[in-house]
Amino acid sequence: MYSPTDFRPDLRRRPVTLIACIGMGAAAVFAFGLPLVLAGYVALGVLRTELPPGMFTAGAEHSLLPMIATSVLLVGLTLLLAVPVGIAAAVYLSAYSRRGRLHRMVQLTVDTLAGIPPILYGLYGLFVFSRALGMRQSILAGACTLAVMILPVIIRSVEAALAAVPDGLRHGGRALGASGWQVLFRLLLPHAAPGILAAVLRSIARIIGEAAPVLLTVGVARNLPQGLLHSGRTLSVHLYFTAQEAVQPQEHGVVFVTAASLLLVTAAVHGAARLLRNRMNTRRGNDEA
Repeated sequence: MYSPTDFRPDLRRRPVTLIACIGMGAAAVFAFGLPLVLAGYVALGVLRTELPPGMFTAGAEHSLLPMIATSVLLVGLTLLLAVPVGIAAAVYLSAYSRRGRLHRMVQLTVDTLAGIPPILYGLYGLFVFSRALGMRQSILAGACTLAVMILPVIIRSVEAALAAVPDGLRHGGRALGASGWQVLFRLLLPHAAPGILAAVLRSIARIIGEAAPVLLTVGVARNLPQGLLHSGRTLSVHLYFTAQEAVQPQEHGVVFVTAASLLLVTAAVHGAARLLRNRMNTRRGNDEA
């Protein structure tokens, strides 16, 4: 009887292939794992002996609280500006726009904007938001710049999530007498919610990791943010400067703690979003069953 496993290669009958696979796996582990282990060992040694006091205390010389607060505020404001516009644009392009020349031009423009280097977005934000609109170097200018930068990514990701919704769901809703808005908000968007959440996740990770556009538009002030029109310094920008200026052992400890904080924040965002997405998929599967 036919079985899909009939075409799977049996590595036990091909010792050369088995040895090659083991060798490539060992080489990959050695090439990527050993540097990480060594870096972790060095970082732990520095943190045990040279960690400066008060890194998470307000007002301390090496405190990271201003950078964490600025990063959180920048991420929240950027998502507030970009996510509603991105979802609305994706819904229009996928459900209401006519498939003509204008539609293709808009798609090409979105794809082009998604591939522009971040430094160009930083220059755009510096000249448009910081100078032309009078925002100066501020959290608001940085959020507007990053919102423009991540908008194409959100649009394309939400479009893909909506395209994955079965056509039968749309037609079934309309056949039952639901209006277009009811089909959109009660069927399409809830079904595409995991994909939309993944788009927001990628946007958060990109916002946290960006340094060039943030440096040009937000600034480098190390104080706690006093308002949206005040300058600040994010974790990624702080890591960039401390890594360049680190000379004393305590300054190396600041570099390692900043990098670890940035990594933990990114991992926490990924973990929370993945957990929420899995719960949404499970709940949707139970509802469909």
